Amino acid sequence: MTAPLHTVAGIPVDFILFALTLLGVAMFHHHTLRLAVIGLFVITLYKLAFTGIHGVPGLAGLLALLGREWVAIANLLGLLLGSALLARHFEWSQIQALLPRCLPDDWKGGFAMLVLTFFGVIAAKQQHALQPIVKDAPAGVQVEWSRLVIVGLILPSAIGANVFFNLRNAEALTHWPVIGAAVWIVILLTAVWRPPDWRVLPDAMRGSVFLLSLVLCASTMPVDRLPVASWQSAIGLASVSAVFDNIPPTALALREGGFDWGFLAYAVGFGGSMIWFGSSAGVALASMYPQARSVGAWIVGSWHVVVGYLIGFAILLFTLGWQPDAWLVP
Repeated sequence: MTAPLHTVAGIPVDFILFALTLLGVAMFHHHTLRLAVIGLFVITLYKLAFTGIHGVPGLAGLLALLGREWVAIANLLGLLLGSALLARHFEWSQIQALLPRCLPDDWKGGFAMLVLTFFGVIAAKQQHALQPIVKDAPAGVQVEWSRLVIVGLILPSAIGANVFFNLRNAEALTHWPVIGAAVWIVILLTAVWRPPDWRVLPDAMRGSVFLLSLVLCASTMPVDRLPVASWQSAIGLASVSAVFDNIPPTALALREGGFDWGFLAYAVGFGGSMIWFGSSAGVALASMYPQARSVGAWIVGSWHVVVGYLIGFAILLFTLGWQPDAWLVP
């Protein structure tokens, strides 16, 4: 029998505890890891004692949750730690030291780099004000091509494993952390050629534990349905994904159907990364630069990301229109 939900002013206590955890992370950015772990511990104790997890009481509910989520957790952990090693391989290749030779030496140089992800002119000018591109590359720089080759092997391994198993054996993706394992197989095989910088792993692990704690908190929430599929609910998923986690709402949206896949991917992908702890890349960046954990500073410094998201969504809506994919309709 499903345990009754405890509410305060009509809001389940689960959500209040999670909201307090997120609020603590946002306000006390020097203690994000500690707050995330404490939040997970308190929410888990509450659910074990009072409500159960997704209708299953006690320890059995916790074990059932871990049984469902361990693949996603293992994949995410493998990708986060692997990305830290990949970033150091790229840094040690020194190719970034040669970029001034082919980039303009003012804010347009930053724009040229950002055009691949297209944050645009505002972000490029912000970067130029913080750290201008030097006019000339340092003398005597030698690119270590072997490390660039390793970077070029790690990234396709994750993409290739995902595509291969989706086409040949999609069921395996639900039972084994195939993507994370593919990344680490390449890292370990190439370590005999060019050893990675294992020293980055402790900091990367702390960032990973933080994000995984929030993911597990989100996965325990009693969310069984989303609002009726529409472009309004799709745009709302962005704010939820940015502070909640994009995996549970995306899974619910796919299960319920009726969403336009392009809009949904845009909302949870672009919109879900508007706050640093809404994406694994943001967590990795904040691990390298702890000052980025200040949500207030993040919003003030990257307000144009929110504006860009809304403008992009409007362009999609008025050019393509809301077209739910047939395969998503139940």
